[in-house]
Order: sequence, then structure tokens, then C-alpha cells
Amino acid sequence: MYKSLIYKEWLKIRYFLFGYGIMIIVLTGYLFLDIRHTLAMEKPINVWLYLIQYKMLFYNMVKFIPLVGGILLGLTQFVPEMTKNRYRLSFHLPLPEIKMLLFVVSTGFLAFLVANLIMYGGFLMITAIFYSIEIVTSAAITMLPWFIVGFAGYFATATIVVEHSWKYRIVLMIIATGLIGLMLKEEGYEEHVFVIWQYIVIALMFAATIVFPGYRLRKGSK
Repeated sequence: MYKSLIYKEWLKIRYFLFGYGIMIIVLTGYLFLDIRHTLAMEKPINVWLYLIQYKMLFYNMVKFIPLVGGILLGLTQFVPEMTKNRYRLSFHLPLPEIKMLLFVVSTGFLAFLVANLIMYGGFLMITAIFYSIEIVTSAAITMLPWFIVGFAGYFATATIVVEHSWKYRIVLMIIATGLIGLMLKEEGYEEHVFVIWQYIVIALMFAATIVFPGYRLRKGSK
């Protein structure tokens, strides 16, 4: 049963993962060339001023990528299920509906986690080639909330799509937009280092919220 569900989810998200993987390769290559070009054209003191004095985030290109990826993954994974109420067909499977829904979400989460770990690690490796460990550590701390936002975006999108009432969908959209907007509001290094745990709580909150539209959908099918 679980193997069949995993295969079914793989068929839905394989093209997204392929495209996301290509984007990771392109962005990692661009970061490498961009840093090398900057160091070749600028004096070391200027580079230092850009990074420290002016707080230039040379990896800022990745800021919205996890969020956009999470939203696209949520749409890719759940829109086909909700089209013409196909998701209701799963109620006939010998598996509790909430357990099945959480398993499906967990499958998407794990696939997205692996992809983001590759991107996160790739960016830090490129940074380590050119800069000191202090800058690498700072980049790791600064980028981490962006990836947490990506997971929050995935869980929020999944919840909104599974919810069949537009009234609740609009409420969820407003809440998600407000919280995610606050999570992305920063202008320099490590500004959210002391609230990363709050970001994780928000992402988990969205993950738990998907249970309610799933339950209401099941209840409404009776």
C-alpha cells in the first residue's frame, strides 16, 4: 500500500523535482562564476567593504527560490487530487484518511527536503571555496530561514488546496501571506538568528493545519 502511494506521488512530482534540480545546478554554477568574477575584478578591500560594511548578500538570489519551490510542489502534488474530487476516491482505501493524507504530505516534504539540502550544501560549498569560515557560517545562518519558509510555503499551499471551502481558503491565504511575509523581512546578515525556532514552529503549524481540511473533506463525503 505504502509503496503504491509513494510511486503515485513520484509520478506527480517527478517533473517538478527534475526542474528544481536543473535550477539548483544553474544557480550553483552562477554563484561560482559570480564570486570568481567579483574577486577577479575588485580589490580585496572593496570586496570586504561590500560584504561587511554594506552587508551585501552575494547569495541573495536564493532568497525566494525555496518559497516558490514549496508553492509549486504543493500545487503539483495536490491540485490533481482535488480536480473533480479525485481525492475522495482514496477514502475507499484500507487506510485511515488522515493517516494517508499525512503520509502523502510527508512524502512531498522528504523529497523537497533532499532537494533543498543539496542546494543549501552546494551554495555553502561554493562559498567555502572563496571565503573564510566566518563568512560561510554567516551565510549558513542567514539562508536557513529562507529554506524553512520554503517548507512553510509547501505546507500552507497543501492545506489551502485540500480545503474545499473558499471561505476558509481565503482566511488561510491571508494568514499564510502575513506570516511568510514577516519571515522574509530582513536586510542583512543573521538578522533572524534568534527567531529561527519560531520559524520552525510556524512551519510545523502549517503542517498540522492540513489535518483539519482533510477531516472536513472526509466528513462532508459521508
